[in-house]
Amino acid sequence: MVILVKSTAPNFFRRELIRRTWGKWCYVEGGLLRVIFVIGKAGDSRTADLLHEESLRNGDILNYDGPDNYGNIAIKTLTGMRWAAENFPDNYLYSSADDDFLVDLGALQAAVDENEHVFGVNSQSGFPIICNYGLLVLPPVNRNPKSKWYISKDEYGWDTYPRSCRGGMYTMSVGLAHRLWLKATDSEAPLRVDDVWITGILREKLFMPAEMVVKPKKSIAIHFTGYKGKRANNIRTFMSKDWTRIYIKFQHKYMCLR
Repeated sequence: MVILVKSTAPNFFRRELIRRTWGKWCYVEGGLLRVIFVIGKAGDSRTADLLHEESLRNGDILNYDGPDNYGNIAIKTLTGMRWAAENFPDNYLYSSADDDFLVDLGALQAAVDENEHVFGVNSQSGFPIICNYGLLVLPPVNRNPKSKWYISKDEYGWDTYPRSCRGGMYTMSVGLAHRLWLKATDSEAPLRVDDVWITGILREKLFMPAEMVVKPKKSIAIHFTGYKGKRANNIRTFMSKDWTRIYIKFQHKYMCLR
C-alpha cells in the first residue's frame, strides 16, 4: 500500500509526528507500506528551502507545481493518484490521508484483509473503497457562503451528495485510483470537497455501485481532535498517550521499521 498524505509546506511538525508514529513502519503482516507527503508550492523562500532540506533528508515528499492552499486540495489529491497509478501495479492499494491523523495500522490491515476476502482485488466487482474515517450516506451540500466547505448551486446543483467517504482517510486499489484520475481529467472542474467528489461523484460516473463504498468494522483513522491551537514543544511527548493506546492494539503483529 502507498499512502499519499496531503500536507502543506509549513506543516513540518505534523509530518515529523507521522514519521515518528504510524509512518515509521514499512512492513505490516506481509504487506509493504509506503507513506508519501503531497505538497504544493511553498509560500516564501525560507519555507521552500526548509522543505527542500526535508525532502532530501527523508525522501518522502512529492511536490506538485501548483498552489498549496485549501482551494486546490482536489488537484493535490489527483496529483497523488496520478503518481501512484504511474508507479505501482493496479492490484496494489492506494490510500489518501490528511496530515492531522493518527492511523491504527492493525485495524487498517484487518479491514484490507476482510474486504479482500469478500471482494478480491482482481475480481470482476473489484476492491471497494474503504472509508477509514467514516461513511457519508447522501450527505447534504453545504450552502453556507461563510463555510470553507461551501458549494454553490452553479458548482453542484443537487442538494445531496452521493454515498461517499468522510474526509481524512480512505483506501482503494491503485487500479481504481487510476480510473478515477482518468475520469477526473475529462470531467468538469473539481469540487473543493475532494473526498466526496472523488469517492462519490466520480465514482458514480464509473458506474461503481454505492455498495462498494464501505465502512470498516473498527475505527482506523483518528483525528487530532482536542489538540487544535495547542502548542507542543517536544515531539516525543505530543500525543504520546494517544499513540501508545493505538500501538498497543496491534503490537503483536509482525512489523518492521523503515
